[in-house]
Amino acid sequence: MNKWLKRIGIVVGSLLLLGALFVGYFVFRVTKGMPFFETDVPYIEFAEGKKSILLFSKANGFVHGDAIDAGKRVFNQMATENDWFIYQTDEAGVFNKEQLAKFDAVIWNNVSGQVLTEEQRTDFSNYLENGGGLLGIHAAGDFSHHWQWYYDHVLGTTFSHHPLKPQLQEAAIHLEDTADSLTKAFLPASLDLKEEWYIFNKDPREMGANVLYAMDGDKIIPNGNLLWIKDKNWGMGAFHPNVWSMEIEKGKAFYVAPGHTAATFENADYIKVLKYGIDFVSKKE
Repeated sequence: MNKWLKRIGIVVGSLLLLGALFVGYFVFRVTKGMPFFETDVPYIEFAEGKKSILLFSKANGFVHGDAIDAGKRVFNQMATENDWFIYQTDEAGVFNKEQLAKFDAVIWNNVSGQVLTEEQRTDFSNYLENGGGLLGIHAAGDFSHHWQWYYDHVLGTTFSHHPLKPQLQEAAIHLEDTADSLTKAFLPASLDLKEEWYIFNKDPREMGANVLYAMDGDKIIPNGNLLWIKDKNWGMGAFHPNVWSMEIEKGKAFYVAPGHTAATFENADYIKVLKYGIDFVSKKE
């Protein structure tokens, strides 16, 4: 009997240890990412006379697999409809000075974690500061990137948490009254989405962002249990930004916080916002 109890104890202890290791791995990956880098420069045959888009879908942090695949489908269809050249990859060797200069815009398709070497970060920040454009989606705004320049100049804020009780919630985001008449003519006045609503530590307008869509943050349940804090039950209040742009010296960034689920990428109004974002960051003044 004692022998069996001992064996059961070993099995239970092993399972608990494996569970603890898995939780530790998950927490580390979400917060820090797994820093795997690529430096080999790819061969790219650019199409002359077409808008060139880099679709980057690398996930060293949390992997939004279904949403990433849905984003690829949407952007490839968009490229076909608009006669763009699109180069898609999840390898960061393309983030070099020479090749970045040939792209009109870069899309971070649910990119998470630390994905660029220091040299690649320098080349990418120089690209943006000298007239390049970035469209970032959902995880591109989380806390796994560990790049202060990116938080200050691209996002204009830092991620706090997302709700977990429940994780996905239905809410409407509304186009701001400050949008110009052309923007109002192209974009829907509101979008109804069932999403994982990111909550940020401060309003990005404090860093110069132009908020395009926001929602009433008091209408969602912001409670989340992340990391060592049991109850993150605070939100952003009545004004909760969801889509905004930033000027980065001569360049532009456009961030879209929704994009956790593949279903969001099937929403026609959401696709209009993505198209607007690409046009915005790739337009040369």
